[in-house]
Order: sequence, then structure tokens, then C-alpha cells
Amino acid sequence: MLKKEDIVTHDNEGHTRVPESLWVGRDNQMKLAYILTLTLSRNKIDELPGAAMFFWLSSLRKLDVSYNKLRALPEDL
Repeated sequence: MLKKEDIVTHDNEGHTRVPESLWVGRDNQMKLAYILTLTLSRNKIDELPGAAMFFWLSSLRKLDVSYNKLRALPEDL
């Protein structure tokens, strides 16, 4: 059963970058390990952080970055 902490949603919030409050800092990085679904859709994000963030997403099963300004995914992803 999914818990609220398993799903993180930042959709349609006008972000131009992935919020640093999500992945910067040891406490935030430790929380990333439990996220199963991360939704960042319908923003203006043009670049993803790469390994600096995705390294910590060891349980991630679904990533939704649709309807952003991404041209490519990070090579180290």
C-alpha cells in the first residue's frame, strides 16, 4: 500500500528547475530513497539534475516529467 511519502508531486507549479528542497541536503537525499512515484509534470523544467539527484531515488518506479521543456535526459541517468 502506498503512503503519502511514497508519492511526491510537484506538477503545474511553474518550476524552471527541480526544486532543490526536494533533493539537496542529506535529510532530503535520505527521503528520496523511499519515493516510488515522482511527478514533475506541467512545469517549465529544461534540465534534470542527473546523478546528483537520481542516485538517491533507489526505489523509484515512475517518473513523470511530461509537459516540460526538456530536450534530453541526463547522460548519467
